Amino acid sequence: MVTYTDAVNFPWHLQIETEGSDVALTERNRNALYQGLTQAVGDEEAVEAMLSQFPSGEGDRLATESFVRTEITRLEAKMDVGFAALEKRIIELSAELKDYVHEELRRYFLWSYGAMFMLLAAVVTAAKILE
Repeated sequence: MVTYTDAVNFPWHLQIETEGSDVALTERNRNALYQGLTQAVGDEEAVEAMLSQFPSGEGDRLATESFVRTEITRLEAKMDVGFAALEKRIIELSAELKDYVHEELRRYFLWSYGAMFMLLAAVVTAAKILE
């Protein structure tokens, strides 16, 4: 538990409980802040507006720098895995496309050579018949 004492002589102090990388105000802390700031500032509406900016429930917590860095590192690692899988799939598709194009070109040339041979045979046969 981290304790922050009043640096400007407020008649209260604040204890913020920390768990791991999260920081949250307890109801006791929120009440102490409200009482102390209301006495110091004298404007309940301004104090309420300021306190509304703090997390209000157990599920709402302030993100610390270490938490954000951890999340960024986790997301970067996840992205690296995703990009590696994507790169692998692109290489696989490239090989499949190369094989497909190679096969289609082979068929085209075989058909073309066959058609040219048949045309040549027809011309030679016609020339022999006409002689």
